[in-house]
Amino acid sequence: MTHSAQPEIVAAAVTIKADADIILHETHQISTAVSQVKDIVPYWATLLQWGLGAVVAVALVALLWQTGLGTLIRVAIGWIPRKVQNEADLAGKMLSDDPTTAREFVAARRASDPLFAAAWGKSTK
Repeated sequence: MTHSAQPEIVAAAVTIKADADIILHETHQISTAVSQVKDIVPYWATLLQWGLGAVVAVALVALLWQTGLGTLIRVAIGWIPRKVQNEADLAGKMLSDDPTTAREFVAARRASDPLFAAAWGKSTK
């Protein structure tokens, strides 16, 4: 360190050193405080995020179902509804030597599906 005989320079050096110590102390405090900052998401933002996710999921399922891909996926994984399986079994029996008749098939179909029953009622009038 170089010493000076001029009092103004010595006073300025002392002031600069004091300012530098203050700046170093404050930067240390800032770095400590910044490391303790936590990201807090408000509850409504989380709720909005989950809500939008649910809307996207429902839209995706609706799109799959409306395009027919949902049925294709169900058939591919073997997830056939029990009602449809029962109807297929009854239709198979109707075509075999079993005495199950077409009338019994139509009765079972009308009992299992209200839309089919309504359509049957319109078509037989």
